[in-house]
Amino acid sequence: MKLSPLFPIVAAALMLPMALHAQQAGGSGGTDPENGAGPFVFQEIEAPVVDRAGVFVAQIGEANTANVTQANSGSRVQLRQGSSERPGARNQADIDQRDDGTHVAEIVQDGNDNYASIEQSGDGATGLMLVQNGAENTAVITQAEFDDGFTGAEIAQNGDDNLLSLAQSGSDNQARLVQDGSDNAMTVTQSGTGNRLAWQQVGDNLSDIIVQQDGTQQAMEITQTNIGIMSIPPSAGG
Repeated sequence: MKLSPLFPIVAAALMLPMALHAQQAGGSGGTDPENGAGPFVFQEIEAPVVDRAGVFVAQIGEANTANVTQANSGSRVQLRQGSSERPGARNQADIDQRDDGTHVAEIVQDGNDNYASIEQSGDGATGLMLVQNGAENTAVITQAEFDDGFTGAEIAQNGDDNLLSLAQSGSDNQARLVQDGSDNAMTVTQSGTGNRLAWQQVGDNLSDIIVQQDGTQQAMEITQTNIGIMSIPPSAGG
């Protein structure tokens, strides 16, 4: 998650349906039940490199609000709500970056009445890339990294009335989450060390599976659509 000019980078990175079988090294899980393609490989999220710390906000539209709290001079927030092509209304982002670690949040909210609540804490590094594109989507995310690792997440919600909750604690946990559609829900907790999750939901009115990883070096891939669920289970390392 290297920090280039924010807004086209974040949107382009998360519009891809998550390159789940990327060539970079990652945790290993089971075997693809459909084609026996071998172990799931997670595309690692790069730790942020902060060249300019601070808060950078662009809001285009009506009644958009942003509340940011930073506890140190080494963290960064870049936020865009609305654009010249698509002015937004009543979007809200609340961001709290605590403790002495390097915390980075890059957020884009396009549409109306979207809400993001972000809390990043610890003396280690955390990073978040979030895109909400549509209306009345909600994302509530907490990240805590108190060791020397990097805790990261890349998230996209495209549609209306989607709800996502992610809580990461422990050390070196990463998640890639995508919801494409409307009225979908995701709940994720990562509380161990070195866990990896790639979860994608495509369709409408998909049930919340509720995923919890609290072991060590577990890796899981989930794809849920209106025609069923494909899951590669976590490794036995947990």
